[in-house]
Amino acid sequence: MEAHVWNVVCSGFYQLRQLCSIQRSLPTDARRTLAAACIASRVDYCNSVLYGISSQVIRRLQMFLNAAACLVIGAGRYEHITLALRDVLHWLPVPQRIQFKIALSAFDCVHEHCPAYFNNVCIPVTGISGWANHRSAERHDVLVPSTRTQLG
Repeated sequence: MEAHVWNVVCSGFYQLRQLCSIQRSLPTDARRTLAAACIASRVDYCNSVLYGISSQVIRRLQMFLNAAACLVIGAGRYEHITLALRDVLHWLPVPQRIQFKIALSAFDCVHEHCPAYFNNVCIPVTGISGWANHRSAERHDVLVPSTRTQLG
């Protein structure tokens, strides 16, 4: 996964350098849209597989996110960007982006809006015979079958 993150960060910084060359001719809204598209295509694509990865690897993605925020806002190289990420741009930090993506996938599975290959990942307890009268069915819990798959 480190090689994947390295490739994502390298290609993302390449795109940011291309945006830097035209940033003076773009209004702030256009820069924000282009940077958000760059982030969505790089950082958010399949980021749920990065759950549980080391903080050092996550830090590389966060550096790319911070650089994109500096480009949009026009902040200097050494300015603190964390508050601007939250208050101005409304962008989540990378660990929270990963958690959000996983939570959204689970929500889609529960409400049956997920792709077909996710149908057996989160099974509502109400759909299992013999469990309809349990308290877990009243709480709308889900059953996640155990697997033996390992990553890494």
